[in-house]
Amino acid sequence: MSIEDFRQFELDSIQKAVNTRWRKQTIELMLADIETRLSDFSKDLTLCPAAVWEVDNCSFVIIKSGENQYRAQFFYDTKEQYKAGASEYHDLDDCVTSLLKLQADHEAQRQQQKS
Repeated sequence: MSIEDFRQFELDSIQKAVNTRWRKQTIELMLADIETRLSDFSKDLTLCPAAVWEVDNCSFVIIKSGENQYRAQFFYDTKEQYKAGASEYHDLDDCVTSLLKLQADHEAQRQQQKS
């Protein structure tokens, strides 16, 4: 099974959300391919396009897992990885917004624990 690459309007949508979140920084999206299971019941890995960016010590990934199907996660290292609220989104804006909100909330908790 082949998953279509991100279309330009999808990349623009992600970039707009990133630019809104980090207004004083220039964050560049990078494109990658990621192998993932499209189903919890499948053992097969499928190559999917991904949009990736990093801010400070946190990496963000939006995976396109099908037509109007997206997954998201952020991570600090291999021991600290988090998925966005839903396992899969059918609306890219919801996916990106949920990811950014979840990470912002998590980062606030991390900073609070440090102080």
